[in-house]
Amino acid sequence: MADVLFFIVFFCFAVLIVSLKHSLEKEREDERRFGRYNPFIGLIACAVMNDQKPTKEEMNVAKKFFTKNIPDKTAVQYCITKLYEFINDPKFNKSNIRKYCVEIIQNNKYQDRLELLSALFEIFATDDRIDAYEENFLKEYAWRVNIRQVDYERAKIYYSHIYQWYDGDQYKKRAEEKSQQTKASTSYSRSWALKTLGLSENATQEEIKKAYRQAAIQYHPDKHVNAPEEEVAKATEKFREICEAYDILC
Repeated sequence: MADVLFFIVFFCFAVLIVSLKHSLEKEREDERRFGRYNPFIGLIACAVMNDQKPTKEEMNVAKKFFTKNIPDKTAVQYCITKLYEFINDPKFNKSNIRKYCVEIIQNNKYQDRLELLSALFEIFATDDRIDAYEENFLKEYAWRVNIRQVDYERAKIYYSHIYQWYDGDQYKKRAEEKSQQTKASTSYSRSWALKTLGLSENATQEEIKKAYRQAAIQYHPDKHVNAPEEEVAKATEKFREICEAYDILC
């Protein structure tokens, strides 16, 4: 009888070990395949945790963002699961916006960054108002990932109905003026972008990409974390100019 009991206990323990091993292997594999989405997930987690406890409406916006922008259903499920992990982790730092923004601007196209801005606006708009903290959060994200001012203003106009203090006509007029200025200075912008990357007027797309990669590595903020504050500020500003130049040219 004792031998049978021992065998049952041993068998259950072995099954548990195998199950845990399989679970860890799957977790590592998912992280390898879908880890590139973690900066988006982390920033959304920062946004939905603004009011301490995320609401159902905020989580629905987050799920809609993942579903809309990620074609792989397995990846979408990974993002949703990871989002809940971040939210439920007591060690998660919801003010660590800079870290996620650096990874986002380094590895994602302008349109992807713009889509996330819209999602952040929508998350903050679920309670029919955007407070000063949320406004600063949006501005910091837009600045750090190099969202053009005219695109930021357009996003504000689109969500104007949720601002109690918001003058939609005023911002619409400013955005239209900015848009006209942008159109009028297209040729200048291209010349500035080429000069910023140290390229000639007839530079090829391959040369542009190569120059961007080299400059981005040289001026990336993470390479200057231990430098004096003034040097860090200069490197960060230079990095933003490099990214803006690349967006203009590509």
